Amino acid sequence: MTRFLLVLVFCTYFLPLAAQRQCVSGEYAETIKSKFPHEQQARVQSESTDDANYNTPDTATITIPVVIHVVYFSNEQNISLQQIQSQLDALNKDFNGQTTDLQKIPAYFKPLAAGAGVRFELAKKDPQGFSTSGINRIKTTKRYFKDDDQVKFTTSSGADAWDASKYLNIWVCDLDLNLMGYASFPGGPANRDGVVIDYKVFGTAPYVSGAYNKGRTLVHELGHWLGLKHLWGDYWCGDDGIADTPPQQKGSRGCPSGEIFSCGTTSHGDMYMNFMDFTDDACMYTFTAGQRAAMRSNFKPGGYMYALTQSDAARSEGIAKAPLPETSTEPQATPSIRLFPNPVQGKLTLDLKSEVPAYTTLQVFNHMGQQIFQQQISQTVTTISTSQFKPGIYFVQLKGNAGEWREKFVKM
Repeated sequence: MTRFLLVLVFCTYFLPLAAQRQCVSGEYAETIKSKFPHEQQARVQSESTDDANYNTPDTATITIPVVIHVVYFSNEQNISLQQIQSQLDALNKDFNGQTTDLQKIPAYFKPLAAGAGVRFELAKKDPQGFSTSGINRIKTTKRYFKDDDQVKFTTSSGADAWDASKYLNIWVCDLDLNLMGYASFPGGPANRDGVVIDYKVFGTAPYVSGAYNKGRTLVHELGHWLGLKHLWGDYWCGDDGIADTPPQQKGSRGCPSGEIFSCGTTSHGDMYMNFMDFTDDACMYTFTAGQRAAMRSNFKPGGYMYALTQSDAARSEGIAKAPLPETSTEPQATPSIRLFPNPVQGKLTLDLKSEVPAYTTLQVFNHMGQQIFQQQISQTVTTISTSQFKPGIYFVQLKGNAGEWREKFVKM
């Protein structure tokens, strides 16, 4: 099935300081449509899918291999494994209806509540078949990122997506101002597929504080990634295309209670405890059976995400890692050696200063650990033409009597 349906959801949330969420996904989608008019028909065909087509007898849990790209500028942004695991635990509870918060659902909505039957697990095998932790740590030169997808490309000091047919890509970084996260909808470009989320709302307490400390910003965004709209369909009393979510005028705020009738004469008012509303983390805790069916429809044969169900990236271990694995902590240059400019477009200069003849061999590896260049060193200053290198991340390695020295550089 074609992947040229470009419908990105862009959610601009106010951070805990502002105590509410705000999302402009409808406006953002309209902008994308104007830039890519040839994809409009595919989008219309996708959005016109009838609820009846969502019905499926499949009840098996769907496991999705995940790669977390931690793109950090400061040590604080280089989040811990414990914080990452807290987010995965939250996802798996919320997407499978296993949270104790479900007891808070009003009696009239409880029959509609449903888990999605989707489980998220860190990948064990990278795209080249090597063993991986499923966490890709990248030191960036950018202090923060915006909603322009630069975090998704090494050429803009981010991290390239792993094969979207085998992995769910999640980028964790420092997002600009009050931006908390945004997601792609099913059918977008593969190299932009996934979710971007701010590190300050990724995971649960005690790693995250404030009104968004239960990991549900990512639950909300993954709902979009799986094709769900906001309850009001991004229009005043609009339609999200799901039969069992009541009409709603707009997003809810804070932690509502009781019956709230914002749009017409619905039976019991707004379903503000739904993950696709704007309430605080403590007050959103359910999907509906209709939303479950809609999300799972992506994994049917011929569906946008069917290939993910065939991926073994989270089921089987990879082989021994490449010499320069993408998940390792980047080696630091010693003060006596300089590699510049970095990023580079043309010539890369290596200033060994007093280290000649301590190092005699220079090698360059790509991000997969494959050697693509080698030369002998005989001078204090050596230059390398990078014109034959494709844009991306590379590593310089020096060998000699002093042992080995490595440093990363980015080709623009």
